[in-house]
Amino acid sequence: MKPLKLCLFILVNLVSFSCFSQNIEMVIANNVVYADQPESIYNRGVKYLREGQSHLAIKSFKKAIQLRGKEDEASVNNIGLAYVLLGYLDSAKFMFNHVLSINNLNHNAYINLGMVAAFLGDDSVALRNYSDAINLNHISAGVYYLRAQVYEAQGKYEDAIGDYERAIGVDPEFFEAYVNKASLYIETEAYDKASIDVEKALSLKGESPKLYNILGQLYIRGENYAEAIKSFDKALDMDKKHVESMNNKGRVYFLIEDYAQARRWFTKASDYDPNYIYALNNLGSAEVLLENYDDAIEAYSRALRINPNYTLAIYNRAIALEKVGEYEDACREWELAYDLGYIKAKLHLDIECR
Repeated sequence: MKPLKLCLFILVNLVSFSCFSQNIEMVIANNVVYADQPESIYNRGVKYLREGQSHLAIKSFKKAIQLRGKEDEASVNNIGLAYVLLGYLDSAKFMFNHVLSINNLNHNAYINLGMVAAFLGDDSVALRNYSDAINLNHISAGVYYLRAQVYEAQGKYEDAIGDYERAIGVDPEFFEAYVNKASLYIETEAYDKASIDVEKALSLKGESPKLYNILGQLYIRGENYAEAIKSFDKALDMDKKHVESMNNKGRVYFLIEDYAQARRWFTKASDYDPNYIYALNNLGSAEVLLENYDDAIEAYSRALRINPNYTLAIYNRAIALEKVGEYEDACREWELAYDLGYIKAKLHLDIECR
């Protein structure tokens, strides 16, 4: 199994945090407390773990346990974290559960079990473990942040925003929490609230592609297209594969009716991420306006192969089909879009498909 791309908060003695990246990025805090006992081997394990040298870390922690003559929560937990880095999630879960067999009040073990469950897509288990950790240590900004990410993935934006706010309440300089909360406000079209969080994130002098992508969307909202492009370019300078910024840069060119440039950026986004259905739909719309109807149909079809119920792509493909004279197919598409809840399709059904 390939190693996972994760960031970890190291548990040393009884101080730990866990951080795992879901598409998305995750930074909590990285305080490390070294063992008071004269255990250079143990501390060497911490160093290896922080450097991502998981095999050496495991050897060090096991050697430390051997020298102590007993298993301790810190070493067992850190072995679990090393297994996470290696992608050995079953072994990691075993170690974190073993921590709880030593001390069932160890909130760090619950956090780490939640992290593994979230990575495996088991949201209910992740939420239960994060909530157990919160009940044991309600002042942890990191665990609120982790639970918010699960809520966000489930589309429970209000719950996610609430947990991001709780994380900020514990740590008022939690840059990533402001950025993620602003992103959700963009999703729910609460642009004024998004602006407040973006301003706070910028005041913390943090930077991330996600922040500049959000800022660019706010500029689009204010029809300040030149600044929007600058923001998306900043995001792409930081991450040349940031497909959301590519797509949004394409949206700017679409709005100023430079459809060739819009097509270029939508194509780049869909090339970097072939499953990015929003870029594929937008690419189809640019092709329609460039009168490349067959290419438009292909772009919409690619999106619908990924998500057959993507109503906007169904509706738009019907428009392209009508352009090439496939009237019966177009009407079937509009009827399907309407049946799936896309109300705009009814106008076409009433006029073109009578």
